[in-house]
Amino acid sequence: MMRVACVFLLQERALEGLAEACYRFSPQLALGDRAFFIEIGACRRLYSEENLHLRLQALLKRFDAPARIAFADDLPTALALAVYNRATKEQLPIEAIQCYSTPFACRSDSMVKAVQVFRKLGVVSIADFMQLRPQGLVRRFGKEGLLVRHLLENAAHLPWPHFIPPLQLVEAVEVDESSAIMDLEQLLFYLKTIVDRALLRVRGQGRLASVLALRIEQERHSRVTQPKREWSIDLAFPQGAALVVLSIIRERLDRDLQRSPLEAPVRKIEIEVTRTVPGQSRQRDLFTNKEEELESFQSIVARLTDKLGFDRAFLAAPRESHLPERCWRKTLGEVAVFKAKTPPRPLRVLKKPQVLRRIDNYLVHGRRKWKISAIRGPERLSGDWWFGDRERDYYRIEAETGEELWVFTLPEGEEYYLHGLFD
Repeated sequence: MMRVACVFLLQERALEGLAEACYRFSPQLALGDRAFFIEIGACRRLYSEENLHLRLQALLKRFDAPARIAFADDLPTALALAVYNRATKEQLPIEAIQCYSTPFACRSDSMVKAVQVFRKLGVVSIADFMQLRPQGLVRRFGKEGLLVRHLLENAAHLPWPHFIPPLQLVEAVEVDESSAIMDLEQLLFYLKTIVDRALLRVRGQGRLASVLALRIEQERHSRVTQPKREWSIDLAFPQGAALVVLSIIRERLDRDLQRSPLEAPVRKIEIEVTRTVPGQSRQRDLFTNKEEELESFQSIVARLTDKLGFDRAFLAAPRESHLPERCWRKTLGEVAVFKAKTPPRPLRVLKKPQVLRRIDNYLVHGRRKWKISAIRGPERLSGDWWFGDRERDYYRIEAETGEELWVFTLPEGEEYYLHGLFD
């Protein structure tokens, strides 16, 4: 069964961005002049109309787009209910027939004339018109009477034009000349809104932002050497949360504007999402905060990579190798849980094993000395034979100081090598 939600904007503005953000509710959308429509018949088990109404209101508030929302069994009726702010079809004035005649375009002149004729003959509402006998419509109203009857009775069979999101995902704001934006905090005040809207549009398509472009246009005059400035924001983890992206933008602008301040007041700020990746919707766990912890961790890594570079901040993922120094790799994706049943490994592994001297019950390295209180092992590990790696016998040694060392020996030698420390 068809069910349509209509969002009728009270002020004229572009609809594409709003409709794009609503893709999360249903893949079937259509645009009119001042309204867009969402077919929700197949999605009613996912959310109620009351819940959708609240979510649409929250979305419209973030886009600063006052609107009226209405639900009906067909598109023209939903539009008419929203335009005339009525609860039922029977309450609609006769002027609502224009919504049935051209729901996706401007009003029809022929319908304007028909409305005038209907009112002169005492037909002031849709309910009045539907009570008229079909046989007398042509005699009283001419062909327009039959056309209106047909439109009202067959509104559910109206074909929907397919909505295609714009190829460029850009949100921009023009700054009024009375507002002189010259510092970071003022910039962030405007950026907060457009970054939030851009990411809402991205998430509406079930995707996450991977790379963004920030552009600033300054007031042009002879002393401004660089009126347009642009930054590319590469995100270590694809993001859909405005708070994380804003923190990265803040730190980037803070560094760059200290080196090269703005030369004139800003007149335009623009955010473009230049690259996206498929996103994965996850249900929030009511009993744990794992999702929040993951988002917080990813935010820290993203900020570190933006500041230090992708080659200096990364995650470590396990890979198959018997040698400890080769059993991991750099990554910035989600690290899979390593499920192999291996003995515990130290978090701190030395890049190059350090030679130890054993003197009685002590291990000595340079000026450091550990008295052995317990030894566990050995655990024999083999390297890759094609590299000529030798076997090693690893021991977990507890010192009286409480430290735990990861030490190995070679089968054919008596030297001890410090390879890691347990926390």
